Amino acid sequence: MSTLVKATYREDKIRFRFWPTSKIIELKNKVTERLPLKVGTFNIKYEDDKQESILMTCDADLQECMDIWTSPGNNEVRLFIHDIITT
Repeated sequence: MSTLVKATYREDKIRFRFWPTSKIIELKNKVTERLPLKVGTFNIKYEDDKQESILMTCDADLQECMDIWTSPGNNEVRLFIHDIITT
């Protein structure tokens, strides 16, 4: 069953369905389909079960996020999109 993802980028919020078994590149592609961003220009974070902000950098991070937020009674994942700042 797919999971509802709600993502916030600056003042914008998007929502879409996502399969918990998907890869992080698929998640990043979903974000770029809905926001004016390109893969490699943003980071994705989520809040874990201890209310700590966790940077999502690989498939294992995505799976951990899905494991936490797709437990029984919870079918929604909240993500936070941040620009990568280069100097």
